[in-house]
Amino acid sequence: MAPVLVAVFGQNPQTASGVADGMKPGYETVHICLSLDTALAELPALFSGDAVKPASGLGTNAEAEVAKVPKYLIFGAGLPAEDVAKATEAVTAKCPEAKFVQVNKEDMIAAGASGPDPKVISEVLKSKIAEMEKA
Repeated sequence: MAPVLVAVFGQNPQTASGVADGMKPGYETVHICLSLDTALAELPALFSGDAVKPASGLGTNAEAEVAKVPKYLIFGAGLPAEDVAKATEAVTAKCPEAKFVQVNKEDMIAAGASGPDPKVISEVLKSKIAEMEKA
């Protein structure tokens, strides 16, 4: 079965890359944005099917000849709520079928993590997305 395609909007490149690695093999992180400005510039176009390379240089689309369009946008737990809202609104305007998921600090504590642990984050995300896929 082909992996579920996701994009990530977070603030920390090491955490985002660690989460992308932890999501494999069932999920492919095609694009990673590290600021609101790049998220607003890149993600709506990407979700609507335009070939957009990530300014961060992170994600499989960075080196791909043909850009892959993600189904899910994953938000980092440390993002301000207003950034999440702005990115969600911008992506939804171009791609109403896009889906959004975020791991929050409560999820991390419940999973036994005391800080931003990419392994735990990826496990929680996989669980949340699997539930969304069933719905």
